[in-house]
Amino acid sequence: MAAFALNALDDAEFQAVFHHVIRCPHCQEVLLGFQETAARLTASTPEVELPAGLRQRVLDNSTGRTARAAVGRRMVPDPRWSVKRLRRWVAPLAIGALSLLLAASVGFMVSQHREISNLTERQRSEALASAGTAVAAAADSDTRATEVRVATAAEPRDQSEQDVSASRSSGAPNLAPNAGQLARSEAADARATEGSESVDLVKQGMADMVEATVMSAQPETEKLLMTSPMGTEPTARGLLMFHPSGKQGVLMVSGMPADTYQIWLARDDERILIDRIVVNENDGTGVKELELDESVFGFHEVALLPDERHGPTAPTGEKFLAARIIGEPPVPPGLWRWR
Repeated sequence: MAAFALNALDDAEFQAVFHHVIRCPHCQEVLLGFQETAARLTASTPEVELPAGLRQRVLDNSTGRTARAAVGRRMVPDPRWSVKRLRRWVAPLAIGALSLLLAASVGFMVSQHREISNLTERQRSEALASAGTAVAAAADSDTRATEVRVATAAEPRDQSEQDVSASRSSGAPNLAPNAGQLARSEAADARATEGSESVDLVKQGMADMVEATVMSAQPETEKLLMTSPMGTEPTARGLLMFHPSGKQGVLMVSGMPADTYQIWLARDDERILIDRIVVNENDGTGVKELELDESVFGFHEVALLPDERHGPTAPTGEKFLAARIIGEPPVPPGLWRWR
């Protein structure tokens, strides 16, 4: 690694070490340390003229070869270690890191998709089983009613009225199981519908998470950290990431109480509700992909307010999380109060 950092390798050795470094995080850290050390040493001493032939004599002595005739020449920087070449091997490192990040996201999506498929299949099986039970009960009830009618026709007339009366009186118990099975079937259908809605929410959450992962890996992404303005929620944090255009972004929050929160943008006396974000009850996190008609950088502040405290058009109460949007002229503090 030291020879690689000092550019003391030939082309074949350089290529071999380079292809190893881009796949080894440990060697990347070691290489970075050598490069920083070399940079500090270079900057700490004044540049002096080296004796003629010193480099060749050092190489001859280190390899055991006979010292050659000294050639008076001044060492010049190796053109191989230029900024262009540095970019050429740093770029694959960044691409590799992004690929690993995307691969992890894809793996997470695949596992979630399998769980969703299993959940949907179980709910469908339960609904079909309930419906089959209801049909079987109805068929059994019809069979018993037919047997009663046949027995009634075979008996004497003086007994027919009593049997018909008994059959009528026993009709209510026969219909009760059918009604119960129908209710269970409707409940199974309701569970299947609820499960389908849960599946849609999970899929949307996965899509937002993948978008956040990709956007966070892009160097041109603008990031804003959101915190509690009054310090009432010290563990709550928010990260608002936006494309340089300011019209596409992702909001990620953590350490938040489970609730639905409104996302507001402010400039001067204008307040605009742009969307809502749902915080999970299990881990207090939430992710929301945002699409705006105009750039977010035309506003001065972004804020989160609990959805249950106010209506959909006029924000009131204390801001839960907020962040000043950099790049705009300062606004007097009095205009930032939510009335």
